[in-house]
Amino acid sequence: MLIIAKEVIKEMNRLGVVIDMSHSAEKSTFDAIEFSSKPIAITHANPSFWFAAKRNKSNEVLKALADSGGMLG
Repeated sequence: MLIIAKEVIKEMNRLGVVIDMSHSAEKSTFDAIEFSSKPIAITHANPSFWFAAKRNKSNEVLKALADSGGMLG
């Protein structure tokens, strides 16, 4: 399954499609940040320290997102 995810992300990068991980799990978000050659986006989630909802993101994810040049909306 991981090979498929890498190929999908590679093709999305090639096509110029923004990878939005707003509804993804923690590991999936880290994987997308790692596999993508372009910055990813999290367009509609909040930091989990504001509210512990499933789609809200941990400090670790937000740091990785920022370090990779990604965007939090």
